[in-house]
Parts: sequence; C-alpha cells; structure tokens
Amino acid sequence: MSLTVADDGGLTDVQRTQVQVLNEPLPAAEAKGTTQPCTVPAKSASGGTNISPTSEAAMQPLHAVIELRLSMDTSDGVISFPTASVVPSKPESSKQAKKSRTSKKEYTNGGLSQAIRFTELLPKPNEGADAEWIEIINAGNKTVNLGNWMLADTAKQKSPYIIPDAVTLAPGQFYIFKRSDTKISLNDSEDSLFLYDYNDRLIDQITYAKAKKGHSYALITTSQQADGERFASANGAPPDRTKISWEWIETPTPGAPNPSYELLHATVDALTGGAEEHALDVTLAGGEDAILFFDDSVIDPEIAELGIGPGTFLEAIAQQNIDSTYELERIQSVTPPAPPEVKTKSNKMIWIVSGLLLLTLIINLVPVAKKLLQKRRENS
Repeated sequence: MSLTVADDGGLTDVQRTQVQVLNEPLPAAEAKGTTQPCTVPAKSASGGTNISPTSEAAMQPLHAVIELRLSMDTSDGVISFPTASVVPSKPESSKQAKKSRTSKKEYTNGGLSQAIRFTELLPKPNEGADAEWIEIINAGNKTVNLGNWMLADTAKQKSPYIIPDAVTLAPGQFYIFKRSDTKISLNDSEDSLFLYDYNDRLIDQITYAKAKKGHSYALITTSQQADGERFASANGAPPDRTKISWEWIETPTPGAPNPSYELLHATVDALTGGAEEHALDVTLAGGEDAILFFDDSVIDPEIAELGIGPGTFLEAIAQQNIDSTYELERIQSVTPPAPPEVKTKSNKMIWIVSGLLLLTLIINLVPVAKKLLQKRRENS
C-alpha cells in the first residue's frame, strides 16, 4: 500500500518511520490483490490526521465494499490501523430497514410508555383525501413526551413520520395527526397503521378493511347493562361487563371520546313512531321501561312491523341519550314470542251428542240383527 503524505511537518519521527514502513513493498507471499494508493491530509477538523482510501474501483471484483477505516492518534505518537470491515452487497434486510427508520432522528428523544394507543382514524373523509387524520390517546397515568416516536402506515414503514418533541400527552389526552403534517396517505382499501417509540419498539398497530366514506374507524367500548348482567346470570352465563372493539361509526369524534354503547336485553311491547321517526317500546331485563329509537339503516320499518311484534325478545346494541332513551345501533339477535299454549277443555255437550249418536246406532242395529238371524234359521 502506497501512502502519500501531503504535509509531514506535523508528524513525529515515529510517525514518519511508520509511514515509511507502510510504503515498503510487501513480500510476494503476502501481496494480495491490487495495491491501493491513499492520501493522508495534513490536518483533520478535530486537529488529528485521518487516513482513508481514495478509490474503490480496484476492489470491485470482490463484489463487496471494502471500508478501510484508518485513524491517526497524534497524542502519543502512535498510528493505529483497525482491521478493515467487509460489507457484502446484498438487499436491505429487516435489521437494515429498522436502522433506516431509527437513523432519521430529528428531535430530542421523548419518554417511553406502553399506554399510547390508536383510538380513531378517518381514511375516506367526505371532504376529500387531504382531510384524513389519525387519533391517538395517552391511556396511562403519566405524562409522555413523544419526541422521535414514529408513525407509519404500510407504505411508509421505511420512511415514517417522526413525531416532534413538542408533542406531549397528559393522561387521557388525545392528539390528532393530520395528513398535511405526516404525509401519510391512508388507503381506501385495506391498510395498517404502526406506532413506534424512539427505540423502534412497536407500541400499537391497527388494520382495517375497506373504508366507508364519511365514517371513522373507532375504538368502541360496549358495556353490559346491570339488568343484562342479571339476564346473563339467570341463563347460566358469567356477566361480561365490557367489550372493546373497532367499528365504523357514522359520526367521527376527532379529539373527543368515542361513543360508548350498551348491550340491552329487551322484550318488545309495541312498535311506535311515525313516518320519519321509528321506535320500539320495550321492557328491559331488569323490568324498566325504555324506548329504542332507530332509523331505516338499522331496521326497515316494514320488516320491523312484520317481524318484531309484541313479545319479541331482542339482544341489541344501543347508545343511551341524555333523556334515558336509546339510539339503536344494531340488533344482535331476535327471538320471536312463543306460540300461545293450546289448552283442551272438556265439553259436556260433545259428550252428550256422542252418547246420543251411539245409542241411536245401537237401537237401529238391533232390529237389523234380528232379521238377519231369522233369515238364517229359515234357510237352514
């Protein structure tokens, strides 16, 4: 290896000797490949002197990139030459993809938490794609700074949005990421969202299927009503107090709590309402009277009139209004009323008529039998 020193005025005698040794030709048994000329600049920005290769063309037949990292430490008059590292030329691995994400840090690292969660997103707004947004919440009990956390959908896995360190969430606080800021374009068809902390650890993930226009995909809590618990216990099933699931909702709630529903067990008393507003008067499992309002998207009024009559048992999901009435979201199951019990009662008149008919038959048969007997005797 031939080294050219641009300015050796700053080198010690020991350093000059070591450079001369490096410039001496290698023995034939040790010479491998093509020699590589290198240049040693006089001074580096840090005050030291760095040695680095100036050309890689001669090494191309190795099908690898040779990184020869050479450094000169002038503090003690010794030049150290670490072993060269060989990086194979191959496609980017998953570890390299992870490194590409974490290498794009732009802010001060925030905090660490497992309590940051997706709560709602709007992939297909009525106003157009630019109105898309993603909502998260701090579901924990400690304030968390999200500096250098990363947000991505399937297409942005290698180039996620880096969350600024100005974003801090108090317990229970929501935060909205707008498409204009994140440059994340949510698919109208299936897509996934990923949230990573600054250590590239996956904190939350959500996948949705085909988006509904104007509807948001929201995390919904459904609680079992108290009388529903009594109903479950009476039927031998343990009460399931709360269920959490992702659902499409017609009215998005950015920056606010999502709707919460109740699971109702009710017996229909009557179908009421007019042409525009439909309702079911019901008795809940606990004995309370309630009104369930619904529109055509939940139940067709004509079908409701034919199939949901008095005595019908419903298991329904509904949202309670301020006035304690309910907005029916959907019906889980319908059980028609039991058919009326048929009771057979004795009728004295039927028995009397039957007896008279039998008596008449006997009276009419006696003369006939006598005539037949007399005729047989005459023939004999």
